[in-house]
Amino acid sequence: MKAILLARSLGCGGTERQIAYLARGLAAKHELSVFAFYGAETFSFGQDLQSIVEFVDLQKKGRWDVFGFLFRFLRSVRQVRPDVIYAFLTVPSIIAVLAKLAYPPVRIVWGVRASNMDLSRYGFVVRAARMMERAASKHAHLIISNSQAGKTQVASEKFKALNVTVIPNGIDITMFKPDASCRSRFRKHWGVQSDQLLIGIVARHDPMKGYELYIRAAARLLGRRKDVKFAAVGDDSSAYSESLKALAKSLNVESQIVWVGRVADTHQVYAAFDIYTSASVFGEGFSNSIAEAMACGVPAVVTDVGDSAMIVGDTGVVVKPNDSDALAQGWEEMLSLRRASPDVGERARARIVDRFSVEKMIAATEEALLSQTR
Repeated sequence: MKAILLARSLGCGGTERQIAYLARGLAAKHELSVFAFYGAETFSFGQDLQSIVEFVDLQKKGRWDVFGFLFRFLRSVRQVRPDVIYAFLTVPSIIAVLAKLAYPPVRIVWGVRASNMDLSRYGFVVRAARMMERAASKHAHLIISNSQAGKTQVASEKFKALNVTVIPNGIDITMFKPDASCRSRFRKHWGVQSDQLLIGIVARHDPMKGYELYIRAAARLLGRRKDVKFAAVGDDSSAYSESLKALAKSLNVESQIVWVGRVADTHQVYAAFDIYTSASVFGEGFSNSIAEAMACGVPAVVTDVGDSAMIVGDTGVVVKPNDSDALAQGWEEMLSLRRASPDVGERARARIVDRFSVEKMIAATEEALLSQTR
């Protein structure tokens, strides 16, 4: 099989990490190229792949670089002549459909990685792209969703792809694992005392990730107990980030929240947490961060968005979204569970090892892509 993986960028992020895993697995058996709109040479999660995978930087210069970008894309497709293009997320999926102009036999596969998106929280460009994606879906031969919730969303929006299948994300259990030295180092660096419990979140600063909910729930829990501290790991350089910090200050909890900023090696920070939280209020498909934290032996409290409840199973606590009281109570329930069942972190890791390995994800994706070439 000759395949192209198409992405907007190859920097830090859950989707990018999955692309790296998939590229490594597919390149061992197939002829593979990775195309990126921006900076293919800065692939954060796979520098070692440079020798076995062809990287094509489409050199997009910005939002309005359209015609030159499309020319470079179509020219590159014509040169590769792939059997299948697997595109990740909305805009790359739309662009992938145009590949048939350069090479009509190519099969188009889309990767859907979100569910129940609240588009009213975003600008016109995002909403317009979603409408275009829905209209173009009739040209996709297969949609691969990383969650059952995503598949349900595609059906509810009447996407017209010929087939939709679910392949959960894969977690590298050799990278994401308990690490006592990292736990000690990061807790010391963040000023977390030995008798304090640390409740962490790892997510970009985006309305879907529920940071407001996380902060309000922190204020409620801190009103009942003083032995907890919170760590927020994610890009904090935007105006939205400043609004989150202002909210924390207004609730008098700014001293108990560590704003870590973006961390490339997230596998090292999970170990510092006693409880991991996903506070998402919409849009989540398969949350990499939940599964990664669990693989590191950290039990999770999650909102019931996307496939989060399925990921944690009986090893975590699930609460309704958009309810800070429920989230605070979920944390207290998990603290009680940790006391009653000290092995809950071990069980969380065992669940990821058993169900969501990288090898299973690669094998299922390979079979799905090959099915388009027969």
